[in-house]
Amino acid sequence: MLTQGSGSWILCGHHIRLNKVTTLYRSPDILDLSWSFCITILPPKIGILMSYHQISVNADDLANTAVIIAFGLFEFFRLCFRLKNTPRLFQPLIYAVMSQAVFHIHLPQGPLNQQQLAHLR
Repeated sequence: MLTQGSGSWILCGHHIRLNKVTTLYRSPDILDLSWSFCITILPPKIGILMSYHQISVNADDLANTAVIIAFGLFEFFRLCFRLKNTPRLFQPLIYAVMSQAVFHIHLPQGPLNQQQLAHLR
């Protein structure tokens, strides 16, 4: 257990071996998406944190998400942010759910820039 900057506690696991296994996800071709970039005014504001926790972990994989601490064993029944392949699993799901929409879903890989932070405010 670690404390966050806000003072709240967060459960931390040791997922080094699990994170060494990668899942490949082919990103959409930029030429296929280029038409949507010219009509984008503001990026959508979607609660990604809440969406992550809607995806169930396969029952056979629960043991891989287990964290043992002094007062018990915890298994993540829903998708966990700290796993390496989480964005690669989440983005295809969002594409499948939003396939009829007229916008492009993109999960940024790096820190947000000032313009993105202004849109989120």
